[in-house]
Amino acid sequence: DALARTDAVHAAFGQARFGLYVPRPVLAEALDAGGSPLLVTGAPGGGASALVTHWAAGQPGAIVHHCDADTAAGDFRQLAARVIAHLGGGAYDDLVERLAGETVGGVAAALAAAARAWHRPSVTSSNVPGTELADGSTAPTGGARHVVVLDGVDRLADVDRAPDLRWLPAAIADTDVRFVVTGSGQRARDAFALRGWPVLEVPPLAPDERRAIATHVLAVGAKTLDPAHLDALVAAPATGNPRFLRTVLDELRQHGEHFTLRA
Repeated sequence: DALARTDAVHAAFGQARFGLYVPRPVLAEALDAGGSPLLVTGAPGGGASALVTHWAAGQPGAIVHHCDADTAAGDFRQLAARVIAHLGGGAYDDLVERLAGETVGGVAAALAAAARAWHRPSVTSSNVPGTELADGSTAPTGGARHVVVLDGVDRLADVDRAPDLRWLPAAIADTDVRFVVTGSGQRARDAFALRGWPVLEVPPLAPDERRAIATHVLAVGAKTLDPAHLDALVAAPATGNPRFLRTVLDELRQHGEHFTLRA
């Protein structure tokens, strides 16, 4: 059906974009302990999306929406329809049609109603954490909150000021659904600051993280760097940005002559 096809698009996007990843345990622990809604942010290319996407993979039943997975994904009304459908608020096709003509306030009200209506399932012999429920979703662990990840809200189409998150209702903070949002830039920060919602800053990679990522990424391509070149790479300030580091590593994986690396 349409919802399953849309889910497949987002799953494929996440795997293609963030499949190669080196864990950052301290940040994963901060995500575990964070509130809701929680904004995870940092410099562009700073790794917030990769961090949250991989963290969500360990949350049974999590809904992950990548706002740049395709054109439809950048429409906040279709985003809302997908989330509401997964929360049991109606058929996806019907929701897409109904919300297409809704005001920003109407979309926010629909999201709030769906989040309030969803309650964490009790754990029974037929409903243990990680097992499939009657509606095809997966049981959250031990009565945990249902996780919804909205990745890259700064890349939403700027229709009705969608990146300002006026369609994300304040009422979701007091529900059994936990919203985790990623986005760089000021607009998401301002929206969270206005409502007093928590923000998790993703810092630049530490030198030991840069070294681990470099070693891992190059090993995937059966490549290595000698200690002197690896030390130079790790020491470069710009490699604290994961996107920049990955770009350099991808270039190095195509480079076949060690003696010209410093050229």
